[in-house]
Amino acid sequence: MFSIIIPAFKTKYLFYAIKSVLDQTFEDFELIIVNDKSPENVAEIVAKFEDKRISYYENENNLGSKSVVSSWNNCLKYAKFEYTLLFSDDDILEPDFLLEINELIKQYPLVDLFYSRVAVIDQDNKIIRYTCSAPEREVVLDFIWHRLRGLREIYAPNFVFRTKSLIEIGGFVDFPLAWGSDDATWFSLAKTNGVVSTNKVLCNWRWSELNISKIGNVKLRLNAIETFLTWVANFVNSHDSRNAFETELKQEIFVALPLYKDMLKKSLIQRLFENNTKLDAVMLFLKYKGQYKLPYSTFLKSIMVKKTR
Repeated sequence: MFSIIIPAFKTKYLFYAIKSVLDQTFEDFELIIVNDKSPENVAEIVAKFEDKRISYYENENNLGSKSVVSSWNNCLKYAKFEYTLLFSDDDILEPDFLLEINELIKQYPLVDLFYSRVAVIDQDNKIIRYTCSAPEREVVLDFIWHRLRGLREIYAPNFVFRTKSLIEIGGFVDFPLAWGSDDATWFSLAKTNGVVSTNKVLCNWRWSELNISKIGNVKLRLNAIETFLTWVANFVNSHDSRNAFETELKQEIFVALPLYKDMLKKSLIQRLFENNTKLDAVMLFLKYKGQYKLPYSTFLKSIMVKKTR
């Protein structure tokens, strides 16, 4: 029924990620663990589990260092079942995650994309916050509009997709640093029949010092913002409205796009000051402020509140 894939590189929480998969109350699944040439001992942790549902592979090279998305797409070739979950090596599933998704699949057999609500947790498994609730089913334009307005948080490990459908669109959409890649991929899979969700909190996404969502290369991140938002605009333009509601949604999305871009740039500036010394953050801001029209207001707020390291 389900192929659950873990592209493994970090080992700090890997044991608990694997255990949360094997503890599922719905047992019809395979667990595929792909060691992305990690310098850490992934094999040793996997060997602690004796379960016939586990398949273990090792990449010859570290694909994720060049392109996280190429690593994801490489893992996809091992999936044998109709539905796939791209899980993470540091997140945790609740025991009924697959059971609940399976019930939704029964109700909506034509839909290609399903997801659960998420709890964001810290390094000690303490809950930081919950993501917003959502209706059980949304058309893709509504899904996009809510995302741009900050009412849908999108991750990878809480989404289940029809394996064949992802392969047919060429796999995960590849953007620099994988930023926006999951968004664009989920939008693509929801294009025809929408997306279905449960408001049950069944996935725990970990925010930690190891998280790949930290800022990374500033220029690549800024380019990724531009590339992703251009992609969204083209995607929405190409989507045929089925009724007056969708026509209105398209207009509202184009109103929301510049607001979302501004929000992303403000967030990036804040992270500059969180991840760098004050001097380095100032130099990076000055380097890119003109080319990418970075807002001074957020810069001034960040420089005033950030303590010198």
